[in-house]
Amino acid sequence: MADQLFAALPADGRPIALILDFTGVDMVSSSMLGKLILLQRRADATAGRLVLCEVNAAIAAVLRT
Repeated sequence: MADQLFAALPADGRPIALILDFTGVDMVSSSMLGKLILLQRRADATAGRLVLCEVNAAIAAVLRT
């Protein structure tokens, strides 16, 4: 999934806007956490935005850490 997300991002430095829906997601691997961090850094670098929706309490706790 992460490879598909990164492939869809513009390569020319334009701001990105991503909304990721976590409905039905019960856990996130450490690898996926790393990819989410990279996506956030990419969004920050382009003055873009990354939004995570419908994140359950367990995943939210991991993301806060």
